[in-house]
Amino acid sequence: MLSTATLALGISCVIALGVASGLIRRRVYPLPLPPGPRPIPFLGNVLQLDTKRPWLTYTAWGKIYGNIIRCRVLGIDLIIINSETIAQDLLDKRSANYSSRPVFHANEKAGVALLTPMYPYGETLRQHRRIFHQVLKAEASVSYHEIYSRHANRLVVNLLGGTVDIQHYAEAFVHIPLVSL
Repeated sequence: MLSTATLALGISCVIALGVASGLIRRRVYPLPLPPGPRPIPFLGNVLQLDTKRPWLTYTAWGKIYGNIIRCRVLGIDLIIINSETIAQDLLDKRSANYSSRPVFHANEKAGVALLTPMYPYGETLRQHRRIFHQVLKAEASVSYHEIYSRHANRLVVNLLGGTVDIQHYAEAFVHIPLVSL
């Protein structure tokens, strides 16, 4: 059976861990966040949301707090935009400010930082997208028909010969370079 002192010590440790994790997880934003309903510890505003029709809750909050609202759901800060004109202004006209990809330093260590999907928005990504569009558009694929036909014919001839490794030729067919004109 647990003594009262042990129980009190356990409860105080749990409370101290909860307070410490709340202080550690507190985010420091350079600018103040928009207004919103006051969150409860750990759960945030999850109990105030209508899970079937959350837009009704957002509309009600919009009448109280304005067109841009912040709420917290299970420790994640959400920004809700209740105005179509503000949404178009922020997400369409100024999308370059808000739509960049997150930077993960682990990508550099893994050697994938220079892959096109990992680039943040900017001139380098635009150049990559322009090159991909030139190479992969439907009109360009017609020019690759001759390359694919030549490799397919070579594969069939080698397979009919039967003296070679089928797996080697099948893999070679899959890895046809596009610039082997």
